[in-house]
Amino acid sequence: TVGKMKIGGTVTYINTGNQGALGGNSAGGGTGFGYLVNIPRSFDLQAYENDWKFPNGQQKFALLANGIENPYFTAHENPVTGNLSRFLGSATLSYDITPWLNATYRFGADVYTDRRKQIYAVSSRVIPQGLVLEDQFYRQELNSDLFVTAKKKDIFTEGLNATAMLGWGVNQRKFQNVFAQGDELVINNFYNLSSATVFSNGTGETHSLRRLVGYYGQISLDWNNYLFLELTGRVDQSSTLPKNKNTYLYPGGALSFVFTDAFDISNDVLSYGKLRFSAAQVGRDADPYQLQNIFVNNSLGNNVAGVTFPLAVGAKPLPGFTPSNIIRNPDIKPEFTTSYEVGVNLGLFKNRVTIDAAYFNTVSKDQIFQVALPASTGFTARFANVGKMTNKGIELALTGSPFNGKNFQWDINANFTRIRNKVVDIFEGVENFAIASGQSFSGVVPSIAKGYAYGVVIGNKLPRTPDGQFIINPLTGTFAAGIGNSILSDPNPDWTAGITNTFRFHGISLQFLWDYTSGGDIFSFTVPALRSSGALKETGVNRDQPMIIPGVIEDPAGSGKYVQNTIQIPAQAYWRAAGLATDLSVFDATVLRLRELALGYDLPANVLQKTPLSLVRFTAFARNLWFHAPNYPMDPEVNTQGAGNLRGLDLMGAPNVKTMGISLKVTFK
Repeated sequence: TVGKMKIGGTVTYINTGNQGALGGNSAGGGTGFGYLVNIPRSFDLQAYENDWKFPNGQQKFALLANGIENPYFTAHENPVTGNLSRFLGSATLSYDITPWLNATYRFGADVYTDRRKQIYAVSSRVIPQGLVLEDQFYRQELNSDLFVTAKKKDIFTEGLNATAMLGWGVNQRKFQNVFAQGDELVINNFYNLSSATVFSNGTGETHSLRRLVGYYGQISLDWNNYLFLELTGRVDQSSTLPKNKNTYLYPGGALSFVFTDAFDISNDVLSYGKLRFSAAQVGRDADPYQLQNIFVNNSLGNNVAGVTFPLAVGAKPLPGFTPSNIIRNPDIKPEFTTSYEVGVNLGLFKNRVTIDAAYFNTVSKDQIFQVALPASTGFTARFANVGKMTNKGIELALTGSPFNGKNFQWDINANFTRIRNKVVDIFEGVENFAIASGQSFSGVVPSIAKGYAYGVVIGNKLPRTPDGQFIINPLTGTFAAGIGNSILSDPNPDWTAGITNTFRFHGISLQFLWDYTSGGDIFSFTVPALRSSGALKETGVNRDQPMIIPGVIEDPAGSGKYVQNTIQIPAQAYWRAAGLATDLSVFDATVLRLRELALGYDLPANVLQKTPLSLVRFTAFARNLWFHAPNYPMDPEVNTQGAGNLRGLDLMGAPNVKTMGISLKVTFK
C-alpha cells in the first residue's frame, strides 16, 4: 500500500512429469493390456516379468504369433511420457479516487506447455517397424479487467446502502498443438525423430486464437442489512461469432431477505435465517473457426485400399487436401442458459450447525452442436443452434461442529445433490444424434436423444416379451436379433452425496472424505469380454455342462404364443451369446468411495513469530483409497474416454489409480 494505491500479485509455477503405458483397447487393441483378457489363466505370464525381449531388442513372447503382445513389453518398451510446465500469475493495481470511489485494474495469465512422447519399439504388434511421436501443446489464457466501484451508505434515506460497479474486460485464449510422428525406425532403442524414415502418417499442427471483450455492470442495494437486491448485466463481443451476431447481452438479478434480522429473532435454536431468489442468463459463444468450411489434410480410400497425403510420386511428394466432413455454419448465434434458483440458509445453535438448501431450474436454448448427417450427403455432421435442454434439481449442504474445544475440534461438512436432466427438443426432423460425430463403439453411441437425459447410450437391445422375458432364436438357442437404435443406458446418477470429517488437535489435523453415488449406468465392454473368455468367476460354475439361456421361444405348434426355452447350448456359447454391445453390458454404477484422506501439521505460531511467515503446513494425503460397488465387479467411475461429454463407458479401460503424496504450504505475512 502506497497512500491511496494498493498493489498486489500472486505467482504460481507447477511442473509435473509422468510416465505410463497405453492401456485398454487403444491403438486398435494392439497393446499387451488390451489382450490380457484373452490369455489363458494356465499361461505363465510372470515368466516374462524380467525377460520380455531378446538381446537384439526384439519382443519375446510365446503368443506373439497369435497376435497378442507381451504386456511387459508394452509397459517397459512402449512408454507414454509427459512433462507439463505451467505458470499462473495475477497482478492487481487499485486506487481510491475518493473515500467512496475506487478504480481497479487486474491482469491474470495462465500459460502452460505440455510435452508428450509416445514410443512404439521395433517388433511391437501394431507398429512392428517402430514409431516415435512428439506431441507438444501450448495454451495461453490472458485476462485483463478495469472496473470502477462506488460505495455509499444512507443513500437517499437512512438505512439504504448502495454499491455500483462498471467494468470492461478482455479474455484471450491461444492454443497450439505441434506434432511430429516418425515411422519405420532404422536404429532400435534410439527413440529420436532422426531415427525415422517416414513422416507422412502423423505430422502437422493445429492452432486457434479467440478473443472475448466484455462490458459489465452491477448494482447492489441493501436495506438495514437484512434486505438485499443485486442486479447485473454483461455485454460480450466474441471473435468466434458472425459479425452481425457477435454481440450479446445477458442480465441477472438476486433478492435475499435475512428474516432473523428483520424480525429480531434470536434464541438458542435459530441463530440465522435467510431466504433468497435469483434469476440469471448466461451467453456462450462458439469454438473458433466454425463459420466457414475448411480443407483438411486427409486420407482417401477404404479398408481395402487408400492413399495418404502427402503422396510420394517420384522424388517430390504431392500434398493433398479435402473438404472437411463437417459443415460449418456462417449463421451461428450465441447459445443461452437461463437459470432460476430459490433457497434458504439457516444457522442453528449459535451457528454451530448451518443448513443451505436450494432448488434450481435451468433452461438451455440454441446450443451449438455438431448435428449428425446421413453419410449419403457426403458429410458426417453440421454445426447448428439446436434444441432445448432443462436441468432441475435440489442441493443441500450441512456444516456442523459436534465438538469445539480449546485444543480439539471436530467439523463436519455434508452435501446432497439430485439433478434431473432432459433434452426437450433438438432440431426439425432429428430425434437423436451422436454427441461426438463418428464416435461409435461396436454400434454403441453416446447420444443426445429427444425426451431423454443428455448422454444416453444408444445401440442394440435384446428383444423381450411384454412381460420382460428374453426372446430366444429357436434355431440357435441364443438370443434373437437385437432391436437397433434403442436406449441402452443413462450415465446420469439418481443422486450424489458426500461427507467430510475434519479433526484438529493443537497443530495436527486429520481429514477424510466419503462420497456416494446412487444409480446411473455404466456401459461395459470389459465385463462381456471377460465373460466371453471365461475369465470371470461366474463363468466357472458348471462350465463343462450344457446350459440354457432363460427365455422363451415362439410356440413351434404355431399358436402365436411363447413357450419356455429348453434348448441346451455349450457353456462357451452361453457366455458369448449376448456379445459386447447389448443391454446385458449395462450395470448399475452405484458406488461408495473413500475419496480422500489427509494428515497435516501446522508449525506453532510462536515458532514463526520472528519470521516473515504466517503459516507453514505439512500435509500427507491419499486419494481413491477404497470403494465398494455392489452391482459392478470393477470400479464404475472408470470413463475410458476421459474428461469430456462422453460418459458412462468402460471400454476395457485401465483401472483408476490410488494417489499418495505430500505437500508443503507456506504463507507470507
